[in-house]
Amino acid sequence: MRRQGRDERALRASNLPLEKTLEGFERKRLPRKVDAHVNVLAEGAFLYSCENVLAFRLPGSGKTHLLCAIGLELIYAARRVLFRRCDMLVQELLAAKADLTLPKLLKQWSRFDLLIIDDIGYVQQNRQEMEVLFNLLAHRYERGSVMITSNLPFSQWEQIFKDLMTTVAAIDRLVHHSLCSNSTSKAIAWSNQKNGNRRSLWRALKYECVYLHAFNDGQPAQQEIGTWLRYCNEERPDSNLTHDRTPMEEYSRWRSINPMESTLTALPGCPKDGDHLTLQSPGVEKLDSLIN
Repeated sequence: MRRQGRDERALRASNLPLEKTLEGFERKRLPRKVDAHVNVLAEGAFLYSCENVLAFRLPGSGKTHLLCAIGLELIYAARRVLFRRCDMLVQELLAAKADLTLPKLLKQWSRFDLLIIDDIGYVQQNRQEMEVLFNLLAHRYERGSVMITSNLPFSQWEQIFKDLMTTVAAIDRLVHHSLCSNSTSKAIAWSNQKNGNRRSLWRALKYECVYLHAFNDGQPAQQEIGTWLRYCNEERPDSNLTHDRTPMEEYSRWRSINPMESTLTALPGCPKDGDHLTLQSPGVEKLDSLIN
């Protein structure tokens, strides 16, 4: 009885739609690997490391239902979950800011293990709304997990945050610890940060270098891109590699083990063309998780 009472209080506080359960979700539409991810998420281990779950693309593809169902399972596992539609959440934040109680509200919401924000970007926000939304994401960063559904891929998030620097900062806070999914009308395709794909390199290059410098001609672009690639290869630790090695350290280790191999392409995750060796870093692959 005590546990039942706790679950009922947590369900009321969560604002989750109770009808969106895993039993009511057509899991047969999911690929086997995706279904396995759902089971893992429902167990809640990702909450310990404050990881985020991001679900994108077409309306009506089941994003909201699936994340809400996971949220319900987590409540039954004694986790605290809060669900808000993005437009309602922003209005709550604005009201708290006007009353000078925004820090108090953020602290109150920080008690929840998981915050689910539904339909971010579906309703266009003005600058004030964007600012309080960014403040919330920044406050949750590495303090608590966030689940987000959106019909906009990252490449269109400047429509939400209005400002390029703020957009990049918001994306960085979300994807630093995240599992991304791309939803279509037929299925929900999930991709984690360990999957290798050359497109991820160029998406990271776009967000971390090209967008931030707004090059006017080719020479400075070539210099900055070369600097960025050298940094990714030689200085940036990759958490997907043993002991957070850099890609160049991993390549050197691999060559010492495989001295007869003569091409870079033999190393998993390495580009098959070009002069630079770049393995998939966490931020890079998470941006690439928006697969078509």
